[in-house]
Amino acid sequence: MKNVVLLLVILFSAFVVNAQEAEKKSRKELKAEREALQVELTQKMIETKRFEFIPDRAYTARGKSVSITSYSVELKGDTIVSYLPFYGRAYVADYGSTSSPFNFTSTIDSYKEPDVKKGHQIELEVKQGSDNLTYRFLIFENGSTSLDINSTNRQTMSYSGRIEEIKKKK
Repeated sequence: MKNVVLLLVILFSAFVVNAQEAEKKSRKELKAEREALQVELTQKMIETKRFEFIPDRAYTARGKSVSITSYSVELKGDTIVSYLPFYGRAYVADYGSTSSPFNFTSTIDSYKEPDVKKGHQIELEVKQGSDNLTYRFLIFENGSTSLDINSTNRQTMSYSGRIEEIKKKK
């Protein structure tokens, strides 16, 4: 009798363990779900024209690379809030100016989304004082992004980073 009870307990525990393992998702399945959610979120941010670009590297026209933190570009519909450093040569500069020429809040003059094979491209044109700036975002499905800024008065700057949802300010 003890053997029968012991055998039933062993069979029951084996059945429970197999049922729990069947419910667990594999790492590949979990990774695929996370990637699908990121693609959906990226698409939503681009469609609503509301996202924050957070750069981690800046590249000058001469090829120099600088690691950066605490900078961002926010796109809020027809408004851009840019807070980026500038490392490079200015052909024309405002007399006595000590702030970066890429620190401003402005209305977007032109917004285009040209077709690209992979990801999304967004081109914005902004007039900032006597300078005409073109912001060109190349956004991949996973949210990684590169930004090129062309200026009429300065050398071209490039940045790499990612886009995220705009966080609520406290």
